[in-house]
Amino acid sequence: MSMFNVFLSGMKSSGYSDSVAHGIYLRVCLLGGLALSGILGIIAISSFMLWQSMQDSIYDSKHQGYELTRDFFQSLEADLNRLADFVSVTEDIDELLLTYMGRDRAMMSLSLVDADGHVRFQQPSSGEHKADFYPQQPWLSQVRSGQTFFQTYQRHKQPLPGLRMAISVPDNKGKFRQTLLAEADLSLLWADLGRIRVGEQGHTFLAATDGRILLHRKLNYTLKQQSLQTLFSVESGDLQHSGIQLVEDIHGSYGLLSVSPFKQGQWLLVVFQPLKDFQIWFVLSLAIVLISLTMIAGLVISTGQFTRLHLMRPLRQLLTSVQHFEQGDFDYRGQYPDKSELHHLGYTLDNMASRLGKTLADLHDRLEDLKLSQNAVQVSQRRYQDILHAVHEIIFQTDDKGRWDFLNPAWYELTGHRCEESMGSQVKQYICPEDVSVFYENYMSLVKGDVKHCHTEIRVQHASGSICWLEVFAKVRLDEKGNIIGTAGTMIDISDRKHAEEQSRLISQVYTHAREGILITDLTGSIVDVNDAFSLITGYDKDDVLGRNIRSVKTGLGLAENQGSDIWSELHSQGFWSGELWNQKKNGDSYAELLTISAVDDDQSNSGHYVALFSDITEQKRYQQQLEMIAHNDALTGLPNRLSLSDFLYKAMAETEKHRHRLAVVYLDLDGFKEINDVCGHDKGDLLLKELSSRMQQSVKDGDMLARLGGDEFVAVLRGFQETDDAIAILKRLLAAASAPVYVDDLEMQVSASLGVSFFPQDEHLDADQLLRQADQAMYKAKVAGKNRYYLFDAAKDKADRDVNLFLAEIRQALNNDEFVLFYQPRVNMQSGAVKGAEALIRWQHPEKGLLAPGYFLPAIEDHSLSVELDRWVLRTALKQIVKWQQLSTPLRVSVNIGVRYIQQKDFVTQIKQFLDDFPEVDPSSLEIEVLESNALKDISHVSEVITECQQLGILFALDDFGTGYSTLTYLKKLPADILKIDRSFVSDLLYAPDNLSILEGIMGLAGAFGRSVIAEGVETDEQGELLIQLGCEQGQGYGIARPLPEDQFLEWLDNWRPAERWLQARDVCSDKVPVLMAMVEHRAWIRQLEHCIEDEGYQVPVMDHLNCRFARWLKDEGDNVIKNSALRKLVHRQHQIVHETGNYVLDLRTQGQYLLAQKELVGLSEDRERLLETLQKLLHDDNDAPVQPALVDNFFC
Repeated sequence: MSMFNVFLSGMKSSGYSDSVAHGIYLRVCLLGGLALSGILGIIAISSFMLWQSMQDSIYDSKHQGYELTRDFFQSLEADLNRLADFVSVTEDIDELLLTYMGRDRAMMSLSLVDADGHVRFQQPSSGEHKADFYPQQPWLSQVRSGQTFFQTYQRHKQPLPGLRMAISVPDNKGKFRQTLLAEADLSLLWADLGRIRVGEQGHTFLAATDGRILLHRKLNYTLKQQSLQTLFSVESGDLQHSGIQLVEDIHGSYGLLSVSPFKQGQWLLVVFQPLKDFQIWFVLSLAIVLISLTMIAGLVISTGQFTRLHLMRPLRQLLTSVQHFEQGDFDYRGQYPDKSELHHLGYTLDNMASRLGKTLADLHDRLEDLKLSQNAVQVSQRRYQDILHAVHEIIFQTDDKGRWDFLNPAWYELTGHRCEESMGSQVKQYICPEDVSVFYENYMSLVKGDVKHCHTEIRVQHASGSICWLEVFAKVRLDEKGNIIGTAGTMIDISDRKHAEEQSRLISQVYTHAREGILITDLTGSIVDVNDAFSLITGYDKDDVLGRNIRSVKTGLGLAENQGSDIWSELHSQGFWSGELWNQKKNGDSYAELLTISAVDDDQSNSGHYVALFSDITEQKRYQQQLEMIAHNDALTGLPNRLSLSDFLYKAMAETEKHRHRLAVVYLDLDGFKEINDVCGHDKGDLLLKELSSRMQQSVKDGDMLARLGGDEFVAVLRGFQETDDAIAILKRLLAAASAPVYVDDLEMQVSASLGVSFFPQDEHLDADQLLRQADQAMYKAKVAGKNRYYLFDAAKDKADRDVNLFLAEIRQALNNDEFVLFYQPRVNMQSGAVKGAEALIRWQHPEKGLLAPGYFLPAIEDHSLSVELDRWVLRTALKQIVKWQQLSTPLRVSVNIGVRYIQQKDFVTQIKQFLDDFPEVDPSSLEIEVLESNALKDISHVSEVITECQQLGILFALDDFGTGYSTLTYLKKLPADILKIDRSFVSDLLYAPDNLSILEGIMGLAGAFGRSVIAEGVETDEQGELLIQLGCEQGQGYGIARPLPEDQFLEWLDNWRPAERWLQARDVCSDKVPVLMAMVEHRAWIRQLEHCIEDEGYQVPVMDHLNCRFARWLKDEGDNVIKNSALRKLVHRQHQIVHETGNYVLDLRTQGQYLLAQKELVGLSEDRERLLETLQKLLHDDNDAPVQPALVDNFFC
């Protein structure tokens, strides 16, 4: 109230009445309230606009990212669906996949996977995406339900993840058949998301539902280790909300975060924008508030005056004009009071509107022209950039200071220096120091204007350190005024040309200054050029020989007709010849030359010229001949010595291998020479050696060699024969020459010779020294055999003896080092699942070769005493194992294999008793001995007694591999074994071999007749076990039950062992149903033969007539009696007929060459087979007299 009183007093003092003052006060208060409300409203509106702009920025970016991602995934899914439709009807799937791979840049691989996860087709067929099998993949169940599967995965050594997609490929009936699996590259989506602008510093990216970052424009190894939770300090639960959140990133900056689930929640589309981007909005809003405050304050001050002057009506008129102008009506004219400022303002506004309308129209026309110009500029720029990136020449510009002003990408390709790093740097720093002065001189000439353009060659230092030659073409750059502002030009890589020029200069120098003679001819032999050394060596001037044929000039190729033809033929066939020969100079002097001739190819890789390089080696050859005479011959006899023999033998062996002949080395030692030497003296002995050497030399052929090693030992090398008998005649001549008497000074001397012979080549590679040692060994055997004879070395027997002895020694060493171990293979009752025992199987834990199977070492010791030692070790180790298992309350019977050699020993039973005495805690019935059915059992009566005595001790005996021996029935009758073990060869193909089934049935009958138990070996599948149980054989062992296991793993297997469910349900069939089993096997065998025929056209085709196959004959002869129910019998006949019809159709397809379609139809054939086998399976135990469900038969025939 005090303020109101002060205001009234002031108004009254100014001459205003109370009512006027009161009205003015109310107006002032109203205006003040309006001003305050306006300020608050402006602040609120500015804040709302700021927040709205922030939200709009986030939502716009999120919308763009969502559309890009959605379109990317929809495009891939649509492509896959179209491809799946084509796969269902196309045969050449590889070509189809390859075509789609070429169309879609995002596709990295396409695979067609069957229902079991096996890859049938794949493109590409190698590389990081290659896979053969996808076991238990998560996409299988989703694809089976008809859904499209999407999943990201981390690519090997790639920062960006890949996208794996899978869709169902149904068959022609609409059922799931296989899966089309694709792996796509997300780099395109990554690039598109990176181009979305979120303010100045924001970004849009893709993340997994657990927060892992998948696609980000700055994706690197460090960022890949982060997640949304660590980058923005948010909880995992907050990632499921799609609103906008205020978050703080790891750098401490605040911003707005929007997380949107995508693709049924598989991924998250994330948009983040820092608050820094909105600072300009905040400053603008603050400026608006301050300006508004200023304007409102002025408005409050002047409101009274405007109100007093009644400005509202003119202002409304002005407002109407402005509204027309705002709507684009610039022709509107308002009515304003005369002679007032508003009158002038209104007409001014009208004039301004008129001019503005004309200006806008003109501006619109100019804008259209500008857009056309911009488009033309953009096209020109793109064309310019394409040219710059396409050319291989460097395009450059420099400024007037010698610095790079522009470089195209070819600079980096040729020099290895990045363009952005080189820009602005001095040109000379990249030039080799040797060329800087040349470059500077040319550059200064250009810059000073002395020349308009220049051409030079410089060397540039490559980034890798190598040197690159560049040819530079440059000219000056001028500004608008004609002033020189730098240079521009191109640089071409001429490194290859420079290297070629340098090599050419080097070759020219070598050619001119070489000390060896060089001669060049064309293909006809005409001499094209010679060097100076040629003239010095031969005496021919260049003019004497140029243009002449090489055969008319004695230059090393003018040889005897046969020698020259050999050289030229080898030169034509191999393009090269090298060797030594004697030639004549121009003056007729002979000289030795070392000559090499090579064919020189032209640009089309065809021989164009011949180049001969030779040197004079006359002096060397003469000196060499003197040395060879001294070094290679025996001083006494003149025969070649040991050194000559070695050289000759090596060459003879090489020649023998080349020409595929045979060679013999004869080691000869004189018998009785020492006695003659001692009695008659060394002089007489030397004369005897000379005479015998001469005679034996005449006994060998030309081209063979007889050498003296020393004393009375000689070696002959015989070559060029095919059969051993060809050399025998020469051996006999050598024996005759050595044993003939020799007369010296009326003294008769006579000796004989012992010859050892080895032959080459042999199966085993050997060198000359080994060949001599073999002949030496054979010579000693000839002496032992009585002298004056020859003995032929047996290489095969020698190698076999050495190998056997080495291997036996290795086995004995292994036994001493305790390297052998026992593995145990369980033996079970397949029908009940009870474990009946285990067979001990020996293994060799070799220190270098690892674990070795018994087939590797047991055959080598079968007839050796070492086998007995190994059998004793097996028995003792098995008894130790029985004790261990008894102590663990797991008593098991262990069977061991005993060799025939051991069981036939006289003291075998005594040794068994000793073993049992050593292990008194072992129950003898826990030990079972297996004896192999073999013709090595010489004394069957003794073995029978051994078995009987051991059985009296409580030990059980089994006949192993029963049915494969030579006298199966004899062994069964005479050997009182408790158990028969059916050999695995009868079990392995049991399901498809009717003959094997018949043999098994017979063995079961024999076992029952003789009161023996039966165990089947080699049970590998559930189906084999089921068929064995149906035949009455309940016990079995094999890989289908367990592989042989070491001791520690055996007990673990024992705890986890569970028999197959079909074994528990299987039952022994009655005898009248056994033909049904036989029929099922017959049918499987027919199907398998047909499948082989489809795979291999050369395979025998089975009987395709459904009335004449073996199964049909069974149906006719026995089946109709076994299948008593007429409806069921009709069903079996029809199912069998359908199998044949399908088989004939498949065979026709294969005959017509439609292999892929035939393979596809085999699947249907297998289904028909299984339906027939299922029907027959029911006959084994079901009462087929009972009526068959009508629906079953009707549905089948429909």
